[in-house]
Amino acid sequence: MRRISAWSFFLVVFLSMSLSATGLRASDSGLAEVLSVSNQAAGELVVTSTLPQDGSDDIGTDALITVVFNRPIVPLTTIGASAELPSPITITPKVEGVGEWLNTSIYTFRATPALAGGTPYTVTVNPELTAIDGSALAEPYSFGFTTAAPAVTGFLPDSMTTVQLDQTVQVTFSAPVDRASAEAAFSLHVAGEDNQATGDPLPGKFRWADDSTGFQFTPDATLALGTNYRAEIAGGQITSPGGGAPMAQPAARVFSTVPLPAILSTDPFEGETDVPIYTGFGIYFASQMDVASLREKVTIDPEPVGTVDSYYDSYSNQYRLSFGMEPSAEYTITIAPGMEDIYGNAIESELAVQFTTAPYDPSVALQTPGDMGFYNAHNERTELFVAHRNVDSINFTLDAVPDSALVSAFQSDPYYGGYNIVSGLDTADLERLRAWTLQSEAPHNALRYDLLSLGSAAPVTCTGAPATQLAVGDVAEVISDPDPVRARETPVDGEIVTLLYKGYALPVIGGPLCEGDALWWEVQLRDGQTAWVAEGIGDEYFLGVQSKGEQTPIVFEGSKALAPGMYLIGVSSPDLPAYGNMQHLLFVSTAVLTMKTAPDEVVVWATDVQTGQPIPDAPITIFDAKLGEVGSGVTDADGLLRVSVPRAEDYQARMAVLDDGGQFGVSMSTWSNGIEPYSFGAPFNPQPAPFNAYLYTDRPIYRPEQPVYFRGVLRAADDAQYTPSGEESVQIGIYEQNSGELLYSEKLPLTAFGTFNGEYHIAADAPLGYYRIAVQLPHEDGLTPYGEAGISFGVAEYRAPEFQVTVTPNAAEVAQGDTITALVEARYFFGGAVSGGTV
Repeated sequence: MRRISAWSFFLVVFLSMSLSATGLRASDSGLAEVLSVSNQAAGELVVTSTLPQDGSDDIGTDALITVVFNRPIVPLTTIGASAELPSPITITPKVEGVGEWLNTSIYTFRATPALAGGTPYTVTVNPELTAIDGSALAEPYSFGFTTAAPAVTGFLPDSMTTVQLDQTVQVTFSAPVDRASAEAAFSLHVAGEDNQATGDPLPGKFRWADDSTGFQFTPDATLALGTNYRAEIAGGQITSPGGGAPMAQPAARVFSTVPLPAILSTDPFEGETDVPIYTGFGIYFASQMDVASLREKVTIDPEPVGTVDSYYDSYSNQYRLSFGMEPSAEYTITIAPGMEDIYGNAIESELAVQFTTAPYDPSVALQTPGDMGFYNAHNERTELFVAHRNVDSINFTLDAVPDSALVSAFQSDPYYGGYNIVSGLDTADLERLRAWTLQSEAPHNALRYDLLSLGSAAPVTCTGAPATQLAVGDVAEVISDPDPVRARETPVDGEIVTLLYKGYALPVIGGPLCEGDALWWEVQLRDGQTAWVAEGIGDEYFLGVQSKGEQTPIVFEGSKALAPGMYLIGVSSPDLPAYGNMQHLLFVSTAVLTMKTAPDEVVVWATDVQTGQPIPDAPITIFDAKLGEVGSGVTDADGLLRVSVPRAEDYQARMAVLDDGGQFGVSMSTWSNGIEPYSFGAPFNPQPAPFNAYLYTDRPIYRPEQPVYFRGVLRAADDAQYTPSGEESVQIGIYEQNSGELLYSEKLPLTAFGTFNGEYHIAADAPLGYYRIAVQLPHEDGLTPYGEAGISFGVAEYRAPEFQVTVTPNAAEVAQGDTITALVEARYFFGGAVSGGTV
């Protein structure tokens, strides 16, 4: 039975009839007339299409010849019986083969063996042919085509390829060929220096594809090592199995066999420096090697700590050793003689490769879970670790972040508020508290962790003094000229230690202090003494910055916790590229705010970070990433606050802030790593629709020019409760899905039950593919569209099957009140396939 692609059909017919007429015979029941369908058609018999088309060139020799008529020519029958029906065509030159009626109006013919290559053929329809309805051809009909001559479409190995000694040659053709002519045209020779064939052809055996479209040639003897070979097919000899014009163009390939084993290169190479420690060591060979012979032949000095893994890649002939390399180390890899190729040829010489690994890349990283962190304001110190390696110094800054700066950053990205909040902070809105430098004491290539205690006194301000430009760790320079700067034992009126003139450089090791309308800094003099120097008075500076924070490390002894609030720590290093700089936002909190959001409501629960107890009477403000402040309120005795907010039309980030001068806490809907609903397998829809619609069509697939009937129902949705929507009509649109073109737009009335129906006629030239019927869901305020619901259907040039149903009662006559059974045979015909069953 012929398989029909992408179609399955199941037909079950159950027939039971009770006849009320006494003595009624089955032949008198009218059943024959009920099941009989007559179709009268007038006109002439016409050939509507053929394959190949008339005048076609380069047709494959295995082509199926097909003729399609405009009306039934033969009666509907089984596949076995259709083979006995006469052929409606004659082929010139004469061709042997098998013809078949796929249905009552389509005839196919396949040549066996294949058609001759490079040959013109003429197909003539029998001029005496008549259709079942008696119509005949108005005039003789014939069509012609020319088959393609054979051609080489594949040749392996490729030219100049290096192959193993047991290499075979494979040739593929564009169509089946005569095997004897192809074998006679093929030869394999040793190639000379000019790549031309020399000597006698090598004997061998041919192995053919079942369809004669290609062969594999295997030489009787193993090929020679390091030798060039030429495989070629002569032109003008190979024909199709049915004869015809031969293949005109010759074809040839030149390839080489593998050479004697040798080491071509290594990775790293001899003398290479700054080798990354994760690369391992690779040896590239000239030919495929025996893996067993490679083991125990490589010595690594110094000996690696841990295991050495090896892998051989037969494609690139690389032997790769993976092991843990030490940074800034000198390695010597010794490759002993005795490594063999797969044919037993050995490498006789030893090879030693020396190289030096690179140090670890400079790195600095705050040991925090992300760019935002929660810190308990009740801790004695506000601390975090910084990890660093191969850097000389690390620069830190600490800024206070006001609530207004946080809100501005939260709104800087309205769709993802909170994800990029750190990068969205405006430095102009921040208040610099500290700037310092940590000098690394870690040995080279060693990873060191330093604990940073961030608490400090409030920033020093000094009325009458210019804004400070210095910080502890900087190197200051005297810029006053011509008057010198006085260095004193103590600020303001202490004993003068020395006079400092323009250009004098002095490290800043302490301060500042505000005394006498000036900021005083403790500095180190050239002779090692310490003294105090004023930075400036009024708008005049005595000292400037020669270099920032490169001399004196900061000691954190005695530091305290940061006050409740938000802080931004910045980290950089001269040894890192600019993109290596990092920032971390600290929420130093006394309160934990647990927030849940709905489209039009926010619920916040405030608890004490230390005790876990609810915080009553806490003022909380709600911010929306798009709208700004959208609500506020005070928690109840249980620490709960429920606030109504403007309804969100789509997903919007929200933030809750508690900051009354004593209690502080922040929560954001986007600050949810690890607690998102999908982490627990729970579905989540941030914007549930107030309406729901369901649609269906009368069938899933249509042809152009056919009508599409659709129905649907619209209901109001409220927590899985579906009630009539109260709407009087609904907007419907039909779109072509590929282009998105709107093809139909109507407002359809709704019944009291919320149902609606419509009809759409597909255009005759409508593109094939999928279409979508969309229901425009109304908004609950009746003003703006809320969303869409819909269903898709297909448009295709499908072909309906032809059916034949036969009903045979089990009795010729029955009396009134009798029940009869019948044998029902149902068959359908589609694309030459016959299927059916009996009930």
